[in-house]
This record gives sequence, C-alpha cells and structure tokens, in this order.
Amino acid sequence: MSHEIRTPLNGVLGMTELLRETALTAQQRRFSDTILHSSQALLAIINDILSFSKIEAERLELETVAFNLRELIEETAMLFAGQAHSKGLELIVDLAADLPGRVQGDPGRLQQVVMNVVSNAIKFTGHGEVVIHLAVVAQDTQTAQLHFTVRDTGIGMTPEVQARIFEAFTQADSSTTRRYGGTGLGLAISKRLIQLMGGDMGVESAPDTGSAFWFTVTLARLEELPLPHGDLQNVRVLMVDDNATSRQILHRQLSGWGMCDNGVASGREALAVLRQAAQAGAAYDLAILDWHMPGMDGLALAQQIRADLSLNTLQVLILTSSGLNETAAQALAAGIDCCLPKPVRQAELYDALCRLRQSAAAPMAQPGSCCSLPLGNRPHFNGRVLVAEDNPVNQEVALAMLQHLGCQVTVVGDGREALAALMREPFDMVLMDCQMPVLDGLAATATWRQQESTAHDRRIPIIALTANVMKGIKEKCREAGMDGYLSKPFEYEQLATILSGWLSQEVVTTSPAIMSSISTQSQLPVSDITASNPEAALPVAPPLSSSLTSTDSLLDERILAQIRALQRPGHPSMLGKIIGLYLDSAPTLLQQVREAVARADSETLWKAAHSLKSSSANLGATQLVALCKELEHEGRNQRLEDAPALLREVEHYFARVREALAVEMEKEANPPSADP
Repeated sequence: MSHEIRTPLNGVLGMTELLRETALTAQQRRFSDTILHSSQALLAIINDILSFSKIEAERLELETVAFNLRELIEETAMLFAGQAHSKGLELIVDLAADLPGRVQGDPGRLQQVVMNVVSNAIKFTGHGEVVIHLAVVAQDTQTAQLHFTVRDTGIGMTPEVQARIFEAFTQADSSTTRRYGGTGLGLAISKRLIQLMGGDMGVESAPDTGSAFWFTVTLARLEELPLPHGDLQNVRVLMVDDNATSRQILHRQLSGWGMCDNGVASGREALAVLRQAAQAGAAYDLAILDWHMPGMDGLALAQQIRADLSLNTLQVLILTSSGLNETAAQALAAGIDCCLPKPVRQAELYDALCRLRQSAAAPMAQPGSCCSLPLGNRPHFNGRVLVAEDNPVNQEVALAMLQHLGCQVTVVGDGREALAALMREPFDMVLMDCQMPVLDGLAATATWRQQESTAHDRRIPIIALTANVMKGIKEKCREAGMDGYLSKPFEYEQLATILSGWLSQEVVTTSPAIMSSISTQSQLPVSDITASNPEAALPVAPPLSSSLTSTDSLLDERILAQIRALQRPGHPSMLGKIIGLYLDSAPTLLQQVREAVARADSETLWKAAHSLKSSSANLGATQLVALCKELEHEGRNQRLEDAPALLREVEHYFARVREALAVEMEKEANPPSADP
C-alpha cells in the first residue's frame, strides 16, 4: 500500500520538475513552484505517516551493521550546512574526544533521528546557532553508552508544550503548524526509534531561550582502526571566529593534537595579535579563519595578512559554510593555503593541518596546494592492477580512476578470466568484485590463494569490491583470502587511499580543474577488514536509507563532476562514454527485474536489482539506487509482496534518470564554445 500511495505523487513531482525546465512565464513559474513545494510537503507527510504506521504495527526491524559513528554525525550535519547558512545560523558539531570510532547498530535509523531533531532546530531558530553535541556517558571494551544533544537558540517551548511534544500529530500550537508546517509526527517517530534501540529521549527548553533535545543509545564497540600520524606538536595556531562556541570546540581539537592555540573574535583583533607575535619573535605558524564574520570577514583578513611582509611565513586555512565551488577561486586569489567546508569534519581538518605543515617545509610551496582548493598534488602509483568486474559501467569508472592515478590496468569480466589473467601476467594488485557470473570473486580469490600456496608465490593483495552491505560479507571476504574491502560506488580519494597501502607512489601536480572537482567528501568510504594492512582503509559509512525524501536530487552533480574531472585531453568524453554504457546496459537489467517479478524468481530479482543499483550509483542516481536496494532486499529475503509496486517506482525513476542522462550526454557531445 505504501508504494501505491507514493507512486502517483512521484509522478506529479517528476512531471513538475520537467515542466520547470521548460520556457515558462513568470506567472507559470510561480504556479509550478507552488505545485512542486506542495507535492514535496505532501510526500513528507505521507512518509511520516507510513513510518509511524510501521512502528505502531511492530513491523519495523532494526539493522545491526558496523559503521563509523563520528563520520555518521559529521556527514549528517553536512546535509544541513546549506540550510543553516541560508538562515544565517552557525551549525556546530561538538564530538567528545573519547568517542568510539567503529560501532555496531542501525546507522540509518540513528541518522533519521539526528536529521529530524537537527531539522527542527534549524526550522525553529531565527538567529544564533545550532549545536550537535555527542558525549560518552560510560564505555568499556564491549559497549558505549552515548548521550546526544541538539541545542538551539530558537523560540523555545513552555512546560505545557514540552509535556506533549513527543505525542503523535502534536505541534506547539495551531500557529506553529501554519507558520512552520509539518505533521507533528517526526518527534514521535524519533522517540519510538530510540526506545526500540533501548534508549530514551527528552527535551529541556524555555520560551525565547531555545531548546535542547537529547537522547541516549548504547552501541556495541568494534575494534578501532589506527589513526593517521602527523606531527602537529607545538605548532602555534591562531583561531579567528566570532562564534565563541566554535572557538571552544576548535580549541579542544587543536590542543588535543598538541598544538599551541589562541583564539580571537574579529579580523582586526587577529591582525593585532599576529603582528605583535611576529615583532616579539614568536610568530604564529598557522591561522584558521572563519569566512563569515561581521566587520572584516575571513577573506578580507587573509588579504591583509598576505599584504603584510612581517606575516609572509604564516599559513592560512579558511573555513566556509558556503559551497567550495563558490569560494575556492576567491580564496586562491587571496593567497589562502587551504579551504574547508563547515561544519568541518575532524579527520579532514587533521589531514589538512598535517599536509599544510609538510608543505611548509617544502621549497616553493604554493597557496592551495594541500586541501580542497583547485590547486593541488595527487598521488601517482607505480603498479599493474587487475580489475575483475562484470558490470560495464563499473568497469569504465574503475579503469578511468586507476589510469588517472598512474596505474597500468587490465580489466576482465568474471572470476575465471581473472584467474587466467593472473596466470598469464604479473600484477601488483587485484580489485575483485565479489558477485560475478561464471566464477564469483570469493571463489576466484580462494582458488588463487591455493595456487599461491602450492607454488610458493608471493602474495598478491586482493581487494574486494562490493555494493553488498548484507551481514557477514566482510567475514566471507576475509575467509576467501582478501586483503581489503572497498564499497561501491567508490570515489577517487577512497581508491587512492587503498592503493597507497600497497603500491609505491610519487606525487605529481594536479590540474586546477581536476582538484576543484575531485572533492574529499565521502560517499561510501572504504572499510578495512584485516589487521595486516590497516592503513589501507577508512571506516564504513552508513548504508543508503530506503526512505526517499523530497530533497533528493535526480542525479548527484558531485558524482558527475568527479567523472568529468577524469577526462584526458584529446580523448572522447569520459562522462559521455560512461552514460552511453549505462543507457545500453541498464534497460536489459530492468527487463530482467520485470521478468523476475513476473515469475516470482527471487534469486534473479536480487541479482538484477543489485547490478542495476551498482550501475546507477556510479552516475549518482540516488533515488533509483534506493529503490533498487529495496527490490534487492525483497529478493534476498524471498518476500515479494511489495515487488510489483516497487517495480513500478523503479520504472518511473529510471525513465526520469534516462531523460536526465540524455541531457547530460547532449551537453558532452556539444560543449559550450570557449569565449574568444
């Protein structure tokens, strides 16, 4: 029934979005905007009601998977960065230093609760800040008891409202519904989810002083991955941010890394402190600036710093809540060394600081050379890599990334071909898809390990490639003899990270276009599965949520930009080629799904849906990926009651994705002419 309700509404949304792409008068555009926003609001209401009904019927099952807790919260906060910035709010993430990294639980539902509370905080806050705080109440080697708080400086609530805020279909009052919208179900759903996880949820608030929503959960701890090492001891750093909370949190992070930090609230104060320190012979090594400050903003401050000869050795890192695409060129022109998005991820900040200090010791270091600005360095690996992958879209993406990273690449389509290639040629590394026809990756790896043992050959590192998040897949990979685990779809930075653990490399200069497109933002990070090479992996990210929100875009432009960034001069369009492969292969997979649903063939269904999901993910078709994941889940569990309705949704979204990709392909075939 849920899919029967959503399908016609998805049709309204899809056709309205297409209508808005046509030539409209101003009045027609207002009408179409109203249709779109009303449909999105209705879809949100329907999704809330369906989620609540599922909980009430006790049909909701929680997952138990491994994930990185810190990354989950930081990634969730990033989803709201633009919304907070548009309202002039400071969105701050404050995570305890002793927070466990890898835990086990249901990351999708935990993220749903955090998103709901943060969304409410931003909605009901007109000025000031929203702080996401996560503390450890107690922990041992097995479990960690965690306390989440989302605090805002918004309108607050009376005690009477607080007493009923977690009841279903409850808002503060009727004016709240008129002014802010919503169903009054979000908090009720969130509290039920937390209770299902064995925790509790509450609120502390007062009118006109803001609110603090809190909840507790206990998660199982997993073995921690080793942290990267960098020498930041005694580095003198000045923080410049008008928000006191941001300065306090940044101070705890920097001092925890052994840095000597000081903080000021304005650009003018920063200039005075920097100049005074330089004159006293105790110059600062680094300044971390907030871009958006009253009076002299971070950009103007950076320009003043670069104009002062007494500060010519100072490195400048700037944090911005605007999009990097909007600010990177300005930052580079101002001589800023590194630009990172807010709220900044702790691992990303640590990595940027380490690279800045390394570049400080290198001769002729250039601004923007170590972070998210358009100038930079990239690794160049020396090695022969075998890719065993049956999906043509995945083959082409992996080939392009590996070639751009300097590797010599051979691509085969199944496990038997992989074994033949390994017998025929020497390889330094293998990227092995787990699910392939003829002979799958697990069986191929086990066979090759036996061959190595018999012949006393050197062990070739084999990294698993899989979009399968089913429980036990990592253990199966380890048992087969694999050395690492890379989730599909993977990004350029993630692939480079895992290669760096096994192949020798050198550093080469990357073009501005590539560095501006290849961001370090994670989508599905790498997971290490063996202690033999812990450096070659990153923590697991949460699986995609199956619920489709109205804010999902049809194609993730960031994914398309990363593919464009792999373009080699003088060669046919890389993105156009990958889109062409997708448009050639995806209809066949969709037909296999149709036939499997008609025959109630569970095995064929999950395999075809899995392959369509994997191909679609490489082109950023997020909504289609989520639906394919649901179909795959139906097939794996041999529970096909919802499959026909799900298939209709998949067909609907595939038609829209195909149209959108056709537009992108036309752009690639007819690029805009360069200005004379």
